[in-house]
Amino acid sequence: MPKFGSVVAIAVFVLFASAQASASAFSCTNVFRKAWFDEISFDETENSLLNQSIESAVSVNDYLRSQGKVVSQSTGTSPAFVVTLKDGTKGVFKPLGEKNTREVVNGEAAAYRVSKLLGLRVVPPTVLRKFGSEAGELSNSFGSFQFFVETKIDVLRENNDNSLSKITDTEWNQANLVHFLIGQWDRHTGNFLIDNNGRLVVIDNGAMNAKTQWRLGDYPWVARGTEVPELAVTDQPFPFDSPSGVLKNPNRKMVGERLGHVLGRYQQELVATKLKHQTPDKTFTYTFWNRKLYAQRFGKLKKLSISFLSEKTQERIQNLKMEEVAEELRGLVNSDKLSEIETRLGEVRAKFPKR
Repeated sequence: MPKFGSVVAIAVFVLFASAQASASAFSCTNVFRKAWFDEISFDETENSLLNQSIESAVSVNDYLRSQGKVVSQSTGTSPAFVVTLKDGTKGVFKPLGEKNTREVVNGEAAAYRVSKLLGLRVVPPTVLRKFGSEAGELSNSFGSFQFFVETKIDVLRENNDNSLSKITDTEWNQANLVHFLIGQWDRHTGNFLIDNNGRLVVIDNGAMNAKTQWRLGDYPWVARGTEVPELAVTDQPFPFDSPSGVLKNPNRKMVGERLGHVLGRYQQELVATKLKHQTPDKTFTYTFWNRKLYAQRFGKLKKLSISFLSEKTQERIQNLKMEEVAEELRGLVNSDKLSEIETRLGEVRAKFPKR
């Protein structure tokens, strides 16, 4: 029989080993469950997204289905993967390719940087990353990599149709502010999430690098199709209040006859089907300006209202210098986009109450 002291020693060792194992498991679980609503550190999350190696990767559609989530028609139109890293961090990776163009992946990163400059938790941490040869299906792939916000709330499911209506005016206006400044016109339910604490999260900002004309408090105008060389370039401001034309209940033939010289076949079909369902009266409003066709995008989402921006946010905007913006967005946007942002910052500041 072993001596009493030996038994105690063995028992202590077993308890110590068990405690270590439990602590290790608890630590790993905490890392694995790193979540948006836990007030994650943006800098630490960026570091993980940039440097941690891949544990696994699965397509976004397959991941959503495995979680019982609705997959919308727009989800998966561009390749995207839910990637789990070695430290448990999850992110959505959009590899550079035919649909995820350089403008798209750069736009994802640029939107996050603008949100961060404004001191807002609107766009999740997003970086540009190239995976190494050990990344399996994604080996040597370059693209945008955004922190994955896991949530039980499915805004696309029928019984959650009203979930976006519960978002506060302050949150809506923070999101609208970022969208307005960067020119992110692609605003629909599938590009928003609601976290488990009921807070709004903005995703899929790759369309921000498109050419847009946008007046504060209005809906955006988006450049479509190819240039029209026979049209003159003018110094006149954009004709917000005098569009070139309006198509009522547009069909493919109507769009082709009126705008076929600018729009390709795919975009004609897009106008005739998708866009008309996103306007209040099934109209397609367009104008020609500086050799480009611009279409106005309507939507059900709330417009930007300065009155709901906090004093802290207003102060941040007042003190933001374009040099800072240009430095943060270096290599991600062109000079035209920087000019847009500068103009829109001026519009927003002009609405602030005088102090």
